[in-house]
Amino acid sequence: MKTTTLLATLVMMFLALAVGAVVEDKSASPGPSNTGSQAEATGGPDDFGYVFADNAEAPCAGTYSFVDISTSGSPAGLVGQDDSHAGPFPFGFSFSFYGTSYTDFYVGSNGVVHFVDVYLGLGNVCPLPATNGYGVQTYIAPYHDDLVVQANGEVYYQTFASCPVGAGGGQCTVVQFYNVRDYGGSDANMNFEVVLFANGTVILQYDQPVNGDPTQTNGASSTVGIQGTDTSPPVWALQYSCDSPSLSSGLAVVFAPPGAQTGGIPNECVVPVDLMSFTAE
Repeated sequence: MKTTTLLATLVMMFLALAVGAVVEDKSASPGPSNTGSQAEATGGPDDFGYVFADNAEAPCAGTYSFVDISTSGSPAGLVGQDDSHAGPFPFGFSFSFYGTSYTDFYVGSNGVVHFVDVYLGLGNVCPLPATNGYGVQTYIAPYHDDLVVQANGEVYYQTFASCPVGAGGGQCTVVQFYNVRDYGGSDANMNFEVVLFANGTVILQYDQPVNGDPTQTNGASSTVGIQGTDTSPPVWALQYSCDSPSLSSGLAVVFAPPGAQTGGIPNECVVPVDLMSFTAE
């Protein structure tokens, strides 16, 4: 019986390699595999013109407004999933990202949103832009790592005709990763989201990015950022952090394309005082 099982495993690995698939090794110790890069409060522009700013300091202080859609959003069907993806799901509008318009998106259990029906695997790569072996080179990474959606968790999505996040209103889609954890992590219930606007603005928000393992917590073994292509030049990517514990509860990071920024600052950072729900110290 053991000989038969071993033979079947070897055959499956050979077939995977023959079609160019990535064979993932989950037996490796969890934790960062790249040189860490601490987050900066602002960044860009990249060669496309995207910039980012977070709410750790002005000018984006006050932009955090986490929208919990765990009771109102549509489930992606990733309950209890490890190393999986789901979709396509409709935006309900045309989402412009690095010059391409998308009407549908996919979500991956490993903390990513992307636009092709391909699994983006557990091996986060950085600094961005970076080539991965999975064939997904255009994506949004609020927390790309080897994650598990727990049995009491899910990935939810919901489109709003008038966005409850940011200053501009208009349509947006929220994708919430609810009750997820790092593979091998000692505890539970990370909660973060992506807010996508039709003009290409992306907001990443973190309600609970803490994991009990110090080698993984707060993004210590993850990639956070956006990428339009893995090739360079031109550089169509912006990295917020790379294998660095730079995430915290109450953090918002705004990525804005040309036309959605003023003086290099994302327009969504301009929030009326009465809408401010978080002020950084």
